[in-house]
Amino acid sequence: MTREFHAGTKKAYEDPVVAEKYLEAYGEDFHKELAKDFAKSLPGKRVLDLGCGPGHYVRHFSQLGCSVTGLDYSDAMIQVAKGLDAEADFKVGDIRDVGEIFPENSFDGVWANASLLHIPLADIGEVLDGVARVLSNGGKFLIRTKKGSTGMREVEEDLYGATVKREYTYWEEEGLKAELEKHGFVVIGSVDEHEDVRVEESKRSIDWIQLTAVVQK
Repeated sequence: MTREFHAGTKKAYEDPVVAEKYLEAYGEDFHKELAKDFAKSLPGKRVLDLGCGPGHYVRHFSQLGCSVTGLDYSDAMIQVAKGLDAEADFKVGDIRDVGEIFPENSFDGVWANASLLHIPLADIGEVLDGVARVLSNGGKFLIRTKKGSTGMREVEEDLYGATVKREYTYWEEEGLKAELEKHGFVVIGSVDEHEDVRVEESKRSIDWIQLTAVVQK
């Protein structure tokens, strides 16, 4: 296991000020249509937000009538999420343990929007095996993560009311597709996107890979 590699990210996200500011930065409508399209495509209404942060996507899925659960390893993030107007369950836990935290076939969809980008390369297989286990037959998995030359980079920024140091894992599309297929998924959709996002006073330009995959059991 390589869990110590991303200690800077965990420290940043466990800061209550960062958790509150993170929610404020992305507002109520961020990727709302994407969440709506994902929910409509599922074989049922049980959704897991994997690495839910302060709950902005959990709120989307709750408003769409989904039975939604948020999992995050930051208690500070979960506390902010619990304060939202959303009917949802929350658990504090490492997403690498998702297959142990939840029973088999617990969800019809797993949403990982900007969360797997904090998982070290050596641990991605553990996450994918766990997601495959907790998804029902025909369930869908959406991954949205940073695109770039495969590997880890440490980034320090003045954001969310603090100086935050975070570690990011970048992926090339074909490599990420191969990992998904190795762990039992069939990739059914892919999108490459360049996104300009304004967070507080800074403008951030990010290249994303978005993959949708289905598990057949």
